[in-house]
Amino acid sequence: MNGVINLKEPAEPATRHGCGYLSVGFGNPAPIIASAYAVLENVQFDTMVCCGTSGLLVAPILSRAMGRHLAVVRKGKINTSAYGGTSSADNSHSIAQVEGMFGRKWIFVDDQIESGSTLVHVAESIRDLMSYAVPLGDPEKVLSEFMGCFLYNGGCQYVPVNDCAQWLEGVI
Repeated sequence: MNGVINLKEPAEPATRHGCGYLSVGFGNPAPIIASAYAVLENVQFDTMVCCGTSGLLVAPILSRAMGRHLAVVRKGKINTSAYGGTSSADNSHSIAQVEGMFGRKWIFVDDQIESGSTLVHVAESIRDLMSYAVPLGDPEKVLSEFMGCFLYNGGCQYVPVNDCAQWLEGVI
């Protein structure tokens, strides 16, 4: 074996369950990867952040294809009762609200933004993480900066940080 792993496409399924935006993550990733490259061509970022099922289907594929870090924010509060903390609805196997690798500039990857509640949750979780993270180098520098959103439902689009202000006032 030469160290190269050849990934194979699965056979055509007999049935497909569900519909809508989740189908993007179950299908051929090539179109969404190509769209992400085109839409994000002039956006400076090194980290993709996702939250929830739909984001976890798409963001890992995009981050690997584009050579970016990936961070996942848990949707609900985590259950830390097994570690001496308080209990909540999420029966997580971790005490971390945010998992993964983080760079200096991040974008949020999601299917769409309706109320903005998921984006606010993600931004607050990252703000909280950065409030106790130890920076490398100059401790006065901002550890990570929100650059906007990449949305993939109904056609891929980039929403710049200034256009997200309506949801994030007072958060970042």
